[in-house]
Formats: sequence, C-alpha cells, structure tokens
Amino acid sequence: GATMSLEHLTAQQVLADGIRSRGAHAELEVPMASLVGQDRRIDVLAWPAAKPNARIALEVQKSDITVELIDARTQCYLEAGIAPL
Repeated sequence: GATMSLEHLTAQQVLADGIRSRGAHAELEVPMASLVGQDRRIDVLAWPAAKPNARIALEVQKSDITVELIDARTQCYLEAGIAPL
C-alpha cells in the first residue's frame, strides 16, 4: 500500500521490457484476488506466448516487508496458479 518510488517503477518497467524482448508477455500492476483487507497487485505478471497459463509473478521489493507477509502473498499466488518470483 505504500507509494511506489521512481526506482520501483523503473525496475518494474525494466523487467517487463526484458521479458517482452524475449518474446514473452508481461503486464504491470495486475490486480488479483488478495489477502483480506489488502489491495494486491502483481508488479509484473509474465507468461510465455505459447503457454498463457504458465504465469509468473515478479515482485520488486524495495520497502521493508515481514516474512509473514511474504508467505501470505506467496500462498495467494500459488492458490491462483501463479508462480511467485
């Protein structure tokens, strides 16, 4: 829920551009069903062109975050069939 820094936004864009340059798809700030009371957006959601269901969530983590929140976020991704990275 924190405001994203220019560094964070730039890192997201660099990741998405690199993924796209290799022929895969990438979208920024993709909303998803989340933890109760939390807005959850995937920083970069990527998938190969030939396998649209092989989705990977790439997270850029610049701010402090607890291990418990990382675990909860990871579980949300896994339950949605998305591999976290």
